Amino acid sequence: MSVSLCRARSRRVTEYLAEAAPSAEGFARLARHVLYIPGYAPEGPERHHALVSREAARFARVWGVEVDVSPIRPALPDGPPTTWTLTTRMREATAVTTFETLAWEDFVRADFRTSLRHKLVEGAATLGDAISSGLLARVWRAAPWFGFAYLYPFLWIFGCVLAGAAAAAVIVAFAPSVSGLALGALVGAGVFVAALKALQGSGLFAIHLLDDWSAQRRYRLRSDPAFERRLDAFAARISEIDRAESNDEILVVGHSSGSFLAIDAVARAFQVDEGLGTRKSQVALLTVGVAELLVAMHPGAGWLRDRIARLAHEKRLFWAEVVGHFDALNFSRRSPTEELGFEKGGRNPRFVRIRLNDMLERSKVVAMSRSLNAFRIHFQFVMANDKRASYDFFSLLCGARTAKAQFRREVSETMAPWP
Repeated sequence: MSVSLCRARSRRVTEYLAEAAPSAEGFARLARHVLYIPGYAPEGPERHHALVSREAARFARVWGVEVDVSPIRPALPDGPPTTWTLTTRMREATAVTTFETLAWEDFVRADFRTSLRHKLVEGAATLGDAISSGLLARVWRAAPWFGFAYLYPFLWIFGCVLAGAAAAAVIVAFAPSVSGLALGALVGAGVFVAALKALQGSGLFAIHLLDDWSAQRRYRLRSDPAFERRLDAFAARISEIDRAESNDEILVVGHSSGSFLAIDAVARAFQVDEGLGTRKSQVALLTVGVAELLVAMHPGAGWLRDRIARLAHEKRLFWAEVVGHFDALNFSRRSPTEELGFEKGGRNPRFVRIRLNDMLERSKVVAMSRSLNAFRIHFQFVMANDKRASYDFFSLLCGARTAKAQFRREVSETMAPWP
């Protein structure tokens, strides 16, 4: 999986490459360990490995570098396969990145296996809590499109209720009697259940999001001891890798619902390991397609706000949060610390807004917009670009500069993977 060096596609980029040279912020050979916490999805590390392998090839073509991706393998002895290596050879530098998925898809799959009745009960409790606590109103003010996305599954379920009610009304209209009422209720209930099952298998992601919002409520309540142990294990893994002192950088990435899990895990790691970030490795956190405010804005999530505040002032950490107005499933107006009303003076996060048109060809942007595939757009944060841009996820994965050095540059500069 390698691509030969190619010619720069614009005069500005050509001049940039001509001026690029190794610096104090770049490495001739950089060793990096990426810990990736995915969003709320049932796919495991095998799917992430396939995605990274495919997108690394695109990245290599765009930048004219060579990227080799190893097969997936266990991160720990006798453990499941969650790790692979990306070796990138570029101008005057080489980067070796160990990519490891901090997996939690087993919890998602367990949610998916619950009955529709259970999902509806959980969903009703979640919506009631979001309204009564003021969470929904806060989300709507901070990001109106995300507010609509939060209501999206409930609107579809309400549509199923209307379908059942309409069917019942038709029966009663033709048989206005006690037996007609009984038959109408029976038919209406059947239509409602059939519509729900059709919705679940439709690919509209309504039931998926219903499960997601319910899972976030349980997370906010910290009601699942097994999940708490998983997050403690994530924190321990961060500390373990740092103690190995074999990397120049440890980069923790949280995408979508993984954003608040990454924040939580990194905060726990700093809490239990006083030496974290003072050894050889620079420790960085990257949150993209962010959803942490869906939890942190709840009045009962003070414990998560405390962890965000800690990371905002943590001198041993570099934290970048990347957002885009193009994504309906992220908070793109202000940084999480500003939205939560924290005092100014924090060093984190570096809040960066990006544009889809800067990353992808215009024709692809138009096609994605017309398809109304919000999830495909949402995943662009962790996919390769069509062209050289100020934000490039794979430059952060494969480049010979640390995340901190790459984000120090002006937004107008391309995120070149080499020093």
